Parts: sequence; structure tokens; C-alpha cells
Amino acid sequence: EMVIRDWSSDVCSSDLSVDDMPVPLLGTVSFFSASANARFAGAGDWDVVFDSLSLTQPPGAARALPSVSAAGAFDESGGSLGRLTYSDRVSALKGAADVTWTLGDGFRVSANVRMAGNDGEYYVVDGEYRGDGGIDAAVSMRKAPLARIDVPVLKGVIDADATVAGSVGDPRVGFNFTVNGGQRAEGLPFAAGAGSYGEKTVTLTDTRLRLGGQSASGLSLRYDVEDAGAALSADVDLKIGRAHVRIP
Repeated sequence: EMVIRDWSSDVCSSDLSVDDMPVPLLGTVSFFSASANARFAGAGDWDVVFDSLSLTQPPGAARALPSVSAAGAFDESGGSLGRLTYSDRVSALKGAADVTWTLGDGFRVSANVRMAGNDGEYYVVDGEYRGDGGIDAAVSMRKAPLARIDVPVLKGVIDADATVAGSVGDPRVGFNFTVNGGQRAEGLPFAAGAGSYGEKTVTLTDTRLRLGGQSASGLSLRYDVEDAGAALSADVDLKIGRAHVRIP
């Protein structure tokens, strides 16, 4: 339901209310709800206040998708989401987001998003996009559950940091990661390393892996995304029964 409260020659004000509207999404149905009010007096004078905004699924849905909700306000220069939540089959997160923008000539959008859950899980994203396609961003995550990837061999958590620069058409990325750093649970895989992406090539350097009784260190990988060509080097330590084999 949308109600226009006031429409004078200079200002238009309205209220919006949506309650559990079915939305087909990725082979299942989610439900969208919203409560908001808006005022528009021109391209340089407007505001929107979201008292609530959510996308949820009913219990027993055929395909489990995340549920998200938010509340906040925006105007011609940006805004904030003072309440931001995300929950899926793995964990639940709460946080906030701030956005600023410059519209028209010199267009740019900057955003900062912070989300945290239980057991030290958190995510921080700082980024900027410019009208000429330029991008700059920094991403950090701690104790992110690998269960979200849904690959059986990947268990535990990952810590990672990444920076992005360049442009949308030609991004340059640098990153480092640790899988199950400091974890002592039996059978958890371990990995740590650093790498980069640029000019359509992924590079891993000085990466260490351990899975069960097998390990590899000094692992370097160069993979050309366009040509699907790869070059790999590593020191591998294998344990087969009682035999111990090291491959330089």
C-alpha cells in the first residue's frame, strides 16, 4: 500500500507499507515487507526513511535462502542503515552501514559496512566507486565459517584481508588468508598464504597447506584466467602408512 500524504506544487510526501509480499527468488519464494516514508522537493532535496525493510522465508521453505532486514534513512548526500541483519543456516549477523554519494558530475559512492556475529565472526567493507569506473576497497573478515561454501572438505573458519584498486574493467586485488589459524580441533584443514589478481592473472605466493597427515609449503601458483594456463611449484610432505616421503 502506498499513500501520498501531501502533494503541493513544491513538495511530495508519501508513506509505503508492504506486508509479506511473495517474491520468486532462486527457485523458491521469499517474503518482502517494508515500512517507509519519503519526501521529495527536488533532485537536491529529498529523503527516505525506512522504519523496516526485510526479506524472509517461511519455515520449511524448499530451499533455504538468507533472511535480511534493515532500518535507516537516506537523503541527497547519503545515509545510514543503523540496523542491518543477516541470517542463514550457518550463523546470524548484526551490524550497520554508512553511505555517502555525490550525484551528477563527479559521481561517486562511498560505503562502510560492519557486520558481526557470535564466536568472533565479523566482516568490514570500506569502498568507493567513481563515475569513471574507478574503484578502491578494503575487506576484512575474521572467523568466517567455511560451511557457507558448502564444500565437504572445507571445515572450520577463515580469516582474510583484501584490497581492491584500479577500475571495474581492470581491477587489481591483493589478499592474504589463514584457514583455521590457531584451531586445535582434530581433522581441520590448515592453510595460510598471500596472493594477488591483476591483468587477468591470479598469483599465490608462499602458501602453506595441511590436510590430515599431508602438507605442502612454499606453494606458488600462477593462473591465467583468460587462457586457463597454470604454473605450480611447492615442497610436498607425504605420509603413506609408515612411509614418509618429501618431494622438493
